[in-house]
Amino acid sequence: MARSVSMFLHNCAYVGKSLAIYDAKQCGNILFNGFQTNISEEDKKSEDYVPITTQHFRPFNRWQKINYNQIRDLSTQDLYLNQDTKNLRIKCSILFFATCIFQPIGLSLNCINRISKITTLSHFWHRSKKPSYNLKGRIHEMKNDVLRVVTAPVILGAFLTASLYGLFRPYDGRKIYATLERASYGQSYKKFPSNKPDKFMNFFLAPCFQPMAKHHRFGGDIQDKYAW
Repeated sequence: MARSVSMFLHNCAYVGKSLAIYDAKQCGNILFNGFQTNISEEDKKSEDYVPITTQHFRPFNRWQKINYNQIRDLSTQDLYLNQDTKNLRIKCSILFFATCIFQPIGLSLNCINRISKITTLSHFWHRSKKPSYNLKGRIHEMKNDVLRVVTAPVILGAFLTASLYGLFRPYDGRKIYATLERASYGQSYKKFPSNKPDKFMNFFLAPCFQPMAKHHRFGGDIQDKYAW
């Protein structure tokens, strides 16, 4: 536990630097899109894409250790990082407070974007290259936007509940929180290039919670069970 706390405090020094890498164009893209990252057909072909099913919201799951770095959720067959449970509990406790700060911002931007689309009726006049985006498809997307706006407060409560649940059942809480982030912000891994061409950032608070996770929020070694 001492190692986990030490790692967290050490990596917190990089938060400001990480948040400062976005240039004006990228920040404008964030504000304009409001974290709206709908899943495209191209995204579904990505190896990172994990479709959401009702099984992803199960509060009690069975887990199978695959190797030193991976465990499998037997209800969905998804692979997750085999992280130390004490470290996961610390992450969930920190995530609870981070959720109170950052998720309302993300969800608010998401809602603002969707409300602006609804009020301007952009679903019906916005041009799209998708051949399936006919009148029925436009109405369906508008209904989805209305639903996501209405359920935003419920989703925020679910985020907080999932992070607290992770204190008691770390693997299950992690799975539910990760599912909520995918459900709220669209693509499994919506990557935005940073100033460094070899590095990418995404807008999940806990990218290491995702199935087939490839990096930690603070850039820790993905092979390390105690990394952040």
